[in-house]
Amino acid sequence: MTARMLTRCRRRGLTLIEMVISLSMLTVILAGSISLVLIAARAMSNESSNVGADAVAARSAADQIIDDLKTATAITEQTRTAIKMTVPDRDGDGLADTIRYAWSGTTGAPLTRQFNARTAATLATNVNAFSFTYLSKTAGKPPPVEGPSQTLLLHLASSNTMDTDLSSAKGVAGYFKPTLAAKAVKWKISKIDLQTERDLLSTGTVTVALKYADANKKPTGATLQSATVAIVDLLGSSNWTSVTFNTPADLDISQSVCFTVTASVLLGNGGRIRYDNANTDASTVMMITSDSGATWTTPVATQALQARVTGTVTTQELETLEFQALPAAP
Repeated sequence: MTARMLTRCRRRGLTLIEMVISLSMLTVILAGSISLVLIAARAMSNESSNVGADAVAARSAADQIIDDLKTATAITEQTRTAIKMTVPDRDGDGLADTIRYAWSGTTGAPLTRQFNARTAATLATNVNAFSFTYLSKTAGKPPPVEGPSQTLLLHLASSNTMDTDLSSAKGVAGYFKPTLAAKAVKWKISKIDLQTERDLLSTGTVTVALKYADANKKPTGATLQSATVAIVDLLGSSNWTSVTFNTPADLDISQSVCFTVTASVLLGNGGRIRYDNANTDASTVMMITSDSGATWTTPVATQALQARVTGTVTTQELETLEFQALPAAP
């Protein structure tokens, strides 16, 4: 039997010098790895911090725009990257102010806010995207509102007054153009008071009619409305006579009018009507007819009927636009 010899292989260990060198290299590698981790962590922290700061700035800018829009009374400019609005007085000068937000559309450009004509202030920096979205609809005009009864003309002379006859042939007309509210859309005359006097024993009627005036301030066209009073109802001495219109017509705000006063006398001489012979009011003048209103004399600037005209004015607000402006955060 042959004996088998077994040989044991032995692995050589690291010497002390090799161990020292190996540990030194591992230390360098670990130090480098730790540095990379720290740098990456710091970068992530800075990026997160910048994102958070940008979010806060964006939210702050959007909030300020929305706050201004809440008090805006008008929008005078509206594009995707700019909006200009009118707001109630903010600087104490008693006048409305303007605020304009704008972004140039260039990546990295600032979002600015300009108050009136002052230099625009930066609201947010490094803006990469920003736009306004407008949701709007025409609300239409609100319904017209007829105002309360008011005096549209009052002409009284304390001296230098005269009378002219009212008969079947002779009559008078008064021209006037009232000053109406800026938002007036129509007006009406409901009553005219005149200073009249009847002759004793006279009978018949006095008719007051309303017509538009032509360029010469004379009555023209169809009768718009009329009312009649009996001559016997006129006082014997000069006093106020009220003539009321039951169905006042809607009058064009661009037109001036004439009210004619004519008589149909059955008995007697009719009556008289008083006028101012030293008129200085350019908004009203008087003219006379001697052929029952077929023709009229040229108005005399210094003559105007003693009259009080009462009526109403109807106004209407302008068409409005309802809108929402939605700013996208920078």
